[in-house]
Amino acid sequence: MSGTAGAHLITITALPFLQRYFYSAADFANFAWFFEFVMIFVTVGALRLETGVVLEQDERKARILTNIALKLVLLSALVGSLVAVIGSLVFSSFKDVLSELWMYLLIPVAIISLGVIQVLSSWFTRTQDFSFLAGNKIYQTTGTTATQIGLGMSKLLSGGLIIGRNIGTSMVGVLLLRKYVRTQNEKINATKEEVKTIIKKNKDFILYTTPSTFIGTFINFIFIDLFIRFYGEDLTGSLATSKQYLGMGLAFISSAFAQVFYSQIAKINDIGELKTYYTYWMKRLVITSLLILVIVSAVPNSWAPALLGKEWTNLIPVIKIMVIWMSIMFVSSSLSYVYIKLNRQRTLIVFDLVHLLLTVGSILISYHLYHDFWISLYWFTVAKGFYYLFAIFATYYFFRNPIAEKNH
Repeated sequence: MSGTAGAHLITITALPFLQRYFYSAADFANFAWFFEFVMIFVTVGALRLETGVVLEQDERKARILTNIALKLVLLSALVGSLVAVIGSLVFSSFKDVLSELWMYLLIPVAIISLGVIQVLSSWFTRTQDFSFLAGNKIYQTTGTTATQIGLGMSKLLSGGLIIGRNIGTSMVGVLLLRKYVRTQNEKINATKEEVKTIIKKNKDFILYTTPSTFIGTFINFIFIDLFIRFYGEDLTGSLATSKQYLGMGLAFISSAFAQVFYSQIAKINDIGELKTYYTYWMKRLVITSLLILVIVSAVPNSWAPALLGKEWTNLIPVIKIMVIWMSIMFVSSSLSYVYIKLNRQRTLIVFDLVHLLLTVGSILISYHLYHDFWISLYWFTVAKGFYYLFAIFATYYFFRNPIAEKNH
């Protein structure tokens, strides 16, 4: 938590300077598009096998699983690069963002560096080397921010935000990989039988967690992609930046709460007691989200252009709309571990598909009916808000129809 808090503090402190002095709204739109695209392949590149690394008690098996995951990261980088090339032949948004050859070369670099960080973070979580992980979060953010500012000052390249992030993640990926190799006492030569057994043991991560994670990350990408395609990079830049501002604060609180919430509900076996505990915290999180909504709504629209420049006139009006669904998401994501407790992982895949349809449908339909950015943003907000409200209250149906627990 200290590493995440420090990283967020550096980012949120630097972000206004990057906006005012160095980068345009279009630059931030392209930055968001690039890394949301990359994250599709990062989050599912190792088929979520890195999750099993934390749970594996035998060190040799954990090493084998980690090595398998790292090899899959390399494969996902190749797949991501091919998709980028094919996408640029079909979709205008790909052509707009990936306008230079070097942008295509950065895609595998970003996937590999972020994939290595994701996999090896699981390894060092397993070994409880939390201070090392916290330090690397700070290194990554510091390296990213310093490079972004340096490239912004030099005005040499328009993609300074993207290059800076790649340098920061690559630096940390190398540090993690070097320490991982150094802590390996002997070379691991896994037999085919060992690999098959370990993958079979972790097949649920491949079958259930991977599809759900893929849909979730694809949703984050597709809404940025569609807004760029329909309304251009400047307006989408305000959208992407508002999500970044709101997301940093809300996600930090939500993830911290969710971990503690999960540790507590894991101890509750009575379904009635679980329902009471869920309701208790749901009410308090709703009050918190309403407070956030009121505070954000009270911010004058004139602050953004006064502090950041006239280009950012739309930022606070966009934030005031985005905070509606993101405050509901804050409640839903904080309580989402209850679905794992209730053994509803398969149900979550269906929920994610509904979420995808609502997200894409709201943007496509509103665009074709009105061709108006603000109307599409409201439609998008209503669709997202409806989904997260549904996810919060659908839990009560599952409390009445529980599935027998496994491994809880």
